[in-house]
Amino acid sequence: MAKQKGRKIPEHVLSVDPGETTGFAIFRKGKLETYGQLEVKKKKINILEVLVINNPSVINYNYVIIEDYKVYPTKLKEHILSGIFPVKVIGALEYIFSLHNIPVVLQMADTAKGFVTDDKLKEWGLWVKGQEHARDAIRHGVYWLLFGRR
Repeated sequence: MAKQKGRKIPEHVLSVDPGETTGFAIFRKGKLETYGQLEVKKKKINILEVLVINNPSVINYNYVIIEDYKVYPTKLKEHILSGIFPVKVIGALEYIFSLHNIPVVLQMADTAKGFVTDDKLKEWGLWVKGQEHARDAIRHGVYWLLFGRR
């Protein structure tokens, strides 16, 4: 791992914004290497296949950062009898990475968005036009790289 002002920077970090459209970002040595978003539910894309099974470098991830999902009282009616798809994606990812002994960190959306704002993404050259979920995955990765516990 590289060092930055006393903090070790992991070699390989995956961050994920889970949902019907799932965003992802891969950071190598603290720099954004690749990103994207997949229409998981609509196109019936197997997220595990894309991010894990068909990705031989998966065992090299030092950490996986995933946006957590909570059901808030204001959203209760909306979630009654629903499968809450993001929770399924989170569970699948947690399970598969646990099989590889890769630490998974859950981070709330407002944690990353509160610091890694749109303006900061633009300023840092990390703004991805037209890919909201990829941007959110990038936010989570950047926030965790800056402040996350190792």
